[in-house]
Amino acid sequence: MDRHHTFDFVEGTRPAPMAPEIRHFYPASDEYFSYHNYTMEDMNKALNDLQTYIDEEGPFDGAIGFSQGAGLIATYLLRWSYERPGDPLPFKCAIFFSGGSPIDPMALGAGTLQWMKTSDSQISLPTAHMWGAKDHLHEDAERLFAICDDRKRTIYLHSQGHEIPSPKAKEDVQGCVRVIRRTIEKAELEV
Repeated sequence: MDRHHTFDFVEGTRPAPMAPEIRHFYPASDEYFSYHNYTMEDMNKALNDLQTYIDEEGPFDGAIGFSQGAGLIATYLLRWSYERPGDPLPFKCAIFFSGGSPIDPMALGAGTLQWMKTSDSQISLPTAHMWGAKDHLHEDAERLFAICDDRKRTIYLHSQGHEIPSPKAKEDVQGCVRVIRRTIEKAELEV
């Protein structure tokens, strides 16, 4: 992207098995982590940890997430809207690569862990959605896409799998960059 963007990276803290998609790039002997292990306790901790990070290191103009990280960001935004109706969202835009399904924050608050239904709520800020035509988890990305405001969301379907396109896939990288730039421009217009 442009030189005037800076990035902070929030790493997962829960030990996790290595994702099959990266087995050809990283040694199996390394340690791997996720944000949560799909339990209520882990999900609440991940959301609270994200809030603490934003409080201590923010504010941030946007958030970028891949797979489970995208689902966590979406869940965070939905919970924010649920707990603080009428308050502005903490980001101007969100960028989702191979987006994971968000968890329903109302159900979570009631002690149940369940996926967000597409008709239940909406994330109403500019969003970019990119996933691969060969992504075995494409239904999660599609579910996340469906809960975002259709007037503010942009999509790019790349030719690869559950991954962020590499420089070898020049056309896909350019397509992702176009969608991200369009999303940032929409966010700047809303200010």
